[in-house]
Amino acid sequence: MSTRYRTIVGPAVLALCGVLVCASLGAACGADVAPTSPSTIAAVTSPPPAESVKSLAALEISSFSVVEFKYASSASWYYAPLITVRELNGLSSATVISISVVIPGFFGASPAMSTNKCVAAGATQPLLHEQYGDYELTIDDGMRRSSGGMADVIVTYRDALGQQATATAKGSIVSGSLPTTYSSSAVTWTCGS
Repeated sequence: MSTRYRTIVGPAVLALCGVLVCASLGAACGADVAPTSPSTIAAVTSPPPAESVKSLAALEISSFSVVEFKYASSASWYYAPLITVRELNGLSSATVISISVVIPGFFGASPAMSTNKCVAAGATQPLLHEQYGDYELTIDDGMRRSSGGMADVIVTYRDALGQQATATAKGSIVSGSLPTTYSSSAVTWTCGS
């Protein structure tokens, strides 16, 4: 049986591979080579596991509540989450990719709302807006009414490097009605990293 070593060398290769090495020159990044002597590789440290890499962006849910209301034409109860987030690090934008809400008394979490909403580095902004006189997101469970108490929200986001993270919060369910404003166009979600 032959012993094999992985050798990674050269300053340009070090930057490309993301590892620290003290070795002889000439081998390709990550190439398997048979040792020519015991001193072929002096030291190699591996990059940290992917799960230990932290997100450049950090979203905080600065406010969260759920408006309980009825449409005039329906006997059902509807629930509209109102969520404001703040990017804390100021290093990277955060792209919100899903929003999921748990209403007390309903059977589990609502289906996640897939989205692509960008929050600029250091910015504070609402995630859900009034559109055409209605809430952007409403949740219902047929004729079932929430048992009251606190709702939960899970906001999943990615930073500019693609690292994914979540922000969670609890918020009150408050009695309300449809928005009193009428916007005829959707909010545009663009920002740099």
